Amino acid sequence: MALVVTVLAAAIATPAAFSFRIRGAAWPGGRIPYYNTLHGDAAAVKLAVNAWNHSGAHVRFVAVSRSHAKLLIIGSGSGCKGFPSGKATIGHYSRARVVVFGHDCNTEWMAQLVAHEFGHVLGLDHETRRCATMNPTYRTYAGSVRGGDRCHPTAPVWEWHCGLLERDDVRGAIRRYGGSVHLGPAFCPIYSAGPAPEVVSVAFDQPVEPATATVTLRRPAGAEIPSFLSQYLAAFAGPRILIATSCPAAPDVQESWNGQDWGETAVGATHTFTITWPTTPGRYCIRAFEMDGMGRASLAATEWVDVPALN
Repeated sequence: MALVVTVLAAAIATPAAFSFRIRGAAWPGGRIPYYNTLHGDAAAVKLAVNAWNHSGAHVRFVAVSRSHAKLLIIGSGSGCKGFPSGKATIGHYSRARVVVFGHDCNTEWMAQLVAHEFGHVLGLDHETRRCATMNPTYRTYAGSVRGGDRCHPTAPVWEWHCGLLERDDVRGAIRRYGGSVHLGPAFCPIYSAGPAPEVVSVAFDQPVEPATATVTLRRPAGAEIPSFLSQYLAAFAGPRILIATSCPAAPDVQESWNGQDWGETAVGATHTFTITWPTTPGRYCIRAFEMDGMGRASLAATEWVDVPALN
């Protein structure tokens, strides 16, 4: 993730429970006055600032004018080309810098990168033994940022590590600046779930085993997937129809029945599916979802139906 400009200082030993490494000098009072020249990445810088400022460590990144800044955030190169990378001075430095290579990339990538570089500015060195934002590289899959390279390998593709920091990172900052760990949600969706398909009708066929019914769904517009994710669309998109005596929760990627030919159904048009129903008569909840190309379920359409007894 970063090439680090270091100052000559011995690393501080850490307890076995944590793996952070501290180098360089502390910022007086934990206050870091900064100026950001990456106007196209202002949102990402702000996310990284908020992550550290609300981490529980007694540190404070404060936006000031360029003439009053002790930390300058600058870019190198022209625009986003592949994954961004960066370098930073480590610890308090007379002319502290964060340099980003490949700026103006998507906010999720950039926020993770800047949070990592800010860790260097605070005096945290690279950490390779456990999950940390200060791991040398970050984990990505289908464009979704997972955090450090030892972090969260199974998180959904459509989520990103919006928490930006791990406990190990914050404990390192606390060792130097004081405070107590305060971490919010680790992951957030990159985009909003799509609208629910409409259940137009449910009709039972001759109630003999196997019990079947035809379910007609109207196809919704679908989720708006950001362009940096859309190149990774997979083949598991399509509707899911779940049935239970209580309304089922959203499915995972592979769960339940996947309707055929849904991809050829125009938005707003209907498609009818034949599915197998429980053989025990009674009142059942049917829930219909559209699974998008990232494996994220849409909002749910819910219908209660009475399953007749078999002849």
